[in-house]
Amino acid sequence: MKRRIRTHWAAALVATGCSLGIVGPSSAGNTDDLGSAVRNNDSEQLESAVRENGALEFAAPDGKTVLMAAAADGNRALVAYLIEHRVDVGRRNHRGGTALMYAAANGSIDAARLLLDAGAEVDGRAENGWTALTLAAAKGHEPVVDLLLDADADPNVPDVFGFTALMRAAQNRRAAVVGRLLADPRTDAVRANVNGMNALDVAIHAGHCDIARLLAESNEGDAGAACARQPAPPTSE
Repeated sequence: MKRRIRTHWAAALVATGCSLGIVGPSSAGNTDDLGSAVRNNDSEQLESAVRENGALEFAAPDGKTVLMAAAADGNRALVAYLIEHRVDVGRRNHRGGTALMYAAANGSIDAARLLLDAGAEVDGRAENGWTALTLAAAKGHEPVVDLLLDADADPNVPDVFGFTALMRAAQNRRAAVVGRLLADPRTDAVRANVNGMNALDVAIHAGHCDIARLLAESNEGDAGAACARQPAPPTSE
């Protein structure tokens, strides 16, 4: 069982009967610790606040919610509790981020699964066009990529620069994710971004010749002169 934490703001709320979900200006100073916990994904402190003081809908100034922080921290119990109490799983922060995106970016597969089961939008886009799949791919979280693809996430959703999940995975040298995306028949490996570059071009431009070879093999193409002199990476066998 997680250690319970009671801070000065929690005691003040108990005394006044307030909920952090509707905190007013007179007690705004008491939210500093909670706001810090949200920013730092301190789900232990957040769990205490939620269970003791009803802070289900609290959001930091940037719009990041308790649910988003719990999802980022992979706190399955807290995410499940919030969903059970009907917190909005589709709520967005000020940059369009959702709890599912936070879970995906941090590889929190259990939280992501709970959010999807609760109806979270799988292909929701932040203001920069990134989706949960884009984030998981860019970060190299293959299990989350698997989960999202199984939930019918679209691998070809472009961000504002035309980059897809495959391009971001190639750019960040996420070989396992590149392979997983290429194995999905829906993935368009030759789609171009706003600069006219496809995933292979992105990999070559980033100097990731091992990734370029994976992409070239899938396209029956050539990794290009930029990678021609680079030795193939060693295998694990």
